Amino acid sequence: WNDRILAASVQLGDGRRYPAVPGSGPRPPTVLIAPLRDVATIDGTGLACSELPSGSLQGVIAFILRGTCFFRDKLNHAQRAGAVGGLVYTDAERPDPITMDVLDATLPAMMVSHADGLEIKQALQQNPTLVAALDFSTSAVPVDPNRVAGFSSRGPSTDLGIKPDLVATGVAVRTADLRG
Repeated sequence: WNDRILAASVQLGDGRRYPAVPGSGPRPPTVLIAPLRDVATIDGTGLACSELPSGSLQGVIAFILRGTCFFRDKLNHAQRAGAVGGLVYTDAERPDPITMDVLDATLPAMMVSHADGLEIKQALQQNPTLVAALDFSTSAVPVDPNRVAGFSSRGPSTDLGIKPDLVATGVAVRTADLRG
């Protein structure tokens, strides 16, 4: 990995800040601030893959687990339930956040890593009235470069060889433009 990524951020009312990746949908020009509500308290799964009760997310940022259905469906279900924003956290199988392709969904949303999502989930359990601020402006955020990208092969190979057998920076490569 590179040693930094360009990311937006989520800040909780208790001061904790997490890097986040905005979805492909709309990005508000100002920071979106609202109470954060875990969808798991409404649908039992946290996935928001089916319709949620009308008004169950009125005026809040929906906290949603990645998986099972399309991002568009998750965000549309949350929006129809009254949400003003969405914060998706990744699952254990795909721990790093990505840019969600939300297609025609219009709910502003971003994604955090699995580890950060679990920490936010715990904070919500301790304080169900926690407020979150989604800041869609991006800046350079330091990350641990000493890890293998999720799409890289892992070993051992079928002939018991070491994998990966070639390692190079391949995620979030940033270079300078020296054209004058």
